[in-house]
Amino acid sequence: MIRGFYPGVWDLLHVGHLAALRYACGRCDSLIVGVPSDDIVEEDKGFPPTIPHQERIDMILAVKWVDRVFPYYRLEFVSCMETVHPGVLFIGDTWGTKERHVDATEWMKESGGLLVQVPYYRHQSSTKIKGAIRGRTTST
Repeated sequence: MIRGFYPGVWDLLHVGHLAALRYACGRCDSLIVGVPSDDIVEEDKGFPPTIPHQERIDMILAVKWVDRVFPYYRLEFVSCMETVHPGVLFIGDTWGTKERHVDATEWMKESGGLLVQVPYYRHQSSTKIKGAIRGRTTST
């Protein structure tokens, strides 16, 4: 059985997120999705998520392609993977050279697992949604 792990913020759940989760689900037998705490999101991005942690967990659990949610509370992935033991780590377009990414990539190589880049869905993003909302906001 191939277990997949896909960490992400999952704020303002949209069709791009759904496309990514569907893609990941089709490449493993069991999909576990990592959802960071609000404090971790703020530490990483410099601002808190729009949707609180438990609500982001509840939204992801409601997605039919997700088998389990793994909440995490540290800005790193190795401890998550030591618990989840994925055969596949799904990564998005922001994956790069940050220490937590390098450490997770190395962990996957050492464990014999695969890193799979999930195609970016260009038609929608949380940033676009937030921008559209700001653009529509007018004072009365």
